[in-house]
Amino acid sequence: MLPDLVSVGGSATGIGLQMIARFNGVNQAGTEDPSPYPSTATHDSLFGNVEEFNGRSDVLPAFMLTGLDSTVAYDLTFYGSRLAGDNRETSYRVSGVDESVVSLNVAGNIDQTVRVEGVLPAADGTIRVSLEPGFENDNGNHFIYLGVLQIDWEGEAPEVVIETVSLANAEIADGQFRFTLMGRAGETYTVRGSDDLKLWRDVTEVTLVGDSIVVEVIPDASVQFFRVER
Repeated sequence: MLPDLVSVGGSATGIGLQMIARFNGVNQAGTEDPSPYPSTATHDSLFGNVEEFNGRSDVLPAFMLTGLDSTVAYDLTFYGSRLAGDNRETSYRVSGVDESVVSLNVAGNIDQTVRVEGVLPAADGTIRVSLEPGFENDNGNHFIYLGVLQIDWEGEAPEVVIETVSLANAEIADGQFRFTLMGRAGETYTVRGSDDLKLWRDVTEVTLVGDSIVVEVIPDASVQFFRVER
């Protein structure tokens, strides 16, 4: 289960991917010629098969996209490439509220894709995708492939969670000013001080191991107020 896929811009989407039925393995004999996607994506792909290969037969992969908005229509684009001379047509069955099937011969493919548009997820926010050999697939093992799955939709950007940082339990003890800084584990924060809430200077820098840390600073009469910046 991949719980939170990121967009091409690196932002969280909230979309997850959950495997239902496995692939057989990874193929690394796809095209590296110019295509709709970088060669790092077209060069390899995941594959399945019907007749026995690598000790496995009837490998018909399937997975679920989760965390989707059931009121939003999604477009799914499929791509695959395998440098071969036979026909390795792969059918992609997409199931949400409705079901659609598109097929692509990945053998020798460079720039061809197939697309299912306007897919409404099921009420639970899921879309199921399954692979099977197409009618034209004449390979002896009926190999099937998935190299790239592109997901597009229109709508608002995913909700951004605002990080909350706070200070608590302030006290002077054992000659030091002490307080608890609460924030996000792994993040580094700068504690700044001021005596007039206008001019601020750095006091110390701390990195949280957990979600809080006790910060101690030497009392300074010129500092009456503290704040934390990330």
